[in-house]
Amino acid sequence: SQNLNVANFLYNGLFEDFERVRTGTEITKNPGDELSLLDRIFAGVNLCNPTTTNANGTCSNGPGGSNTFVSGPIGSTVGGIYQTAAYQMRSSSTFNDDLAIAAYEDLADSIKGFNYNNAACTGCTNRFLPAIPTGHQGAALRLNGFPDNFVDTNPQFGSATIQNNSGYNNYHSFQAQVTTRPIQGFSGSINYNWSKNLGLGAIANPVDRAVNYTNIGNNPGHSIRTNGTIELPIGPNKLFFGNSSGWLARAIERWQLGLIYNLSSGAPTSITAQTMLYGNGLPDVRHHVDFNKIKGVRWGIPGGNNNQFLEGRYFDNGDVFVKVGDPLCDTVTNLQNLRARGDCNLDALAMVVPEGTEDSFLLPDGRRVQIVLQHAQPGKKGNLGNSTVVGMGTWRFDANLGKTFQITESKTLQVRFDAQNVLNHPQPGNPNLNINAADAFGNSIPFGQITTKTGTRLLQGQLRLSF
Repeated sequence: SQNLNVANFLYNGLFEDFERVRTGTEITKNPGDELSLLDRIFAGVNLCNPTTTNANGTCSNGPGGSNTFVSGPIGSTVGGIYQTAAYQMRSSSTFNDDLAIAAYEDLADSIKGFNYNNAACTGCTNRFLPAIPTGHQGAALRLNGFPDNFVDTNPQFGSATIQNNSGYNNYHSFQAQVTTRPIQGFSGSINYNWSKNLGLGAIANPVDRAVNYTNIGNNPGHSIRTNGTIELPIGPNKLFFGNSSGWLARAIERWQLGLIYNLSSGAPTSITAQTMLYGNGLPDVRHHVDFNKIKGVRWGIPGGNNNQFLEGRYFDNGDVFVKVGDPLCDTVTNLQNLRARGDCNLDALAMVVPEGTEDSFLLPDGRRVQIVLQHAQPGKKGNLGNSTVVGMGTWRFDANLGKTFQITESKTLQVRFDAQNVLNHPQPGNPNLNINAADAFGNSIPFGQITTKTGTRLLQGQLRLSF
């Protein structure tokens, strides 16, 4: 299933213009210069159109919503400033957040449905533009002769899904099993399975699907399943109480112990970041780290807001990872204070390193770090790749003990005790592997954070009377 209505910004010229606006290198800066694509899309429209009876625009070119400025239709000169799409987009809350973090798909979506505000008030320059019928979207595109499907293939629908045979996968496995019939009261089996399932994961670019070929389906690489039943060596002619007889012999003989032990490796999973293309966002590797060699759950770490909770980390290697500002934010222009506003809140993942490590720097707390993962460049998938980390494995040990008593020729009483998760081993929840994740308070979430675990020991007894 492929949604045809992903916002096109790669093949219609929007990407190049977004990059120029974000970095401050746009084409149109003065009257008479060649018009950029965005200037043509928004020609005659005031993106900062006021909604009150004054001549000031509603956009801001300063941090904290300050420095409200005079604005007018794009392509005109107001207050000695030539109005360009770049100038107003960097100042408009509709666009500046997504510009700063290079969320170009979201920017394209905003343009697709952008309706100018044509309120009838003094100073509201858009009041002279055509009225927008109720329920219509994309008035700016339509005003300047751009087709309705300039961004979305079928803009009249929220999504337009094509069912096709472009998906594919290759599954390989090896299975082995050994079973023993009852020998001296023992029987059991052990099953081993290795498997690998390769196919198309989340599509980052619908016209370039092959780069998404990876491990799929949460498929663990290795799994072992064992079970066994043994008759306890207790009772007449057994190792213990071999000379017993009468009611004592009947009570202690033929107790059976059942054991089940299952073990599996984790499924391949991805380290993610904010998407710079489509679908799942992956980071770029700045310095290689084999995350599979340093993983291992560590508990008892203060966490949560104000450190009021204890939680876990997936990488048991001390405080090895730390979030730092992503270098991608350094490419944001400070025109209209786009960088100073602080909208680029992207994180990179750094690793604590010893003195003298190349490309390293000191943090305010004195730790020396080196960036190992950073966000991909705008319009790129990220070169780390999918499914590069083996996720959390599982293991479980269950047991049962039971015996059947013959009361009369037609009546039996079965006694059984079950213990699930005998060793009371908890299963940790999935770790956070997003280098740009933040909590509800806006605080950066530690890389590898584990906040939940499940699984407790369960004991139960059973009596069954058959007659």
